[in-house]
Amino acid sequence: FQTTRLEFHVPSVMSLR
Repeated sequence: FQTTRLEFHVPSVMSLR
């Protein structure tokens, strides 16, 4: 279940930038 968390965190950081 770590892959799902990483995928969710990647888009979140991109949107913030």
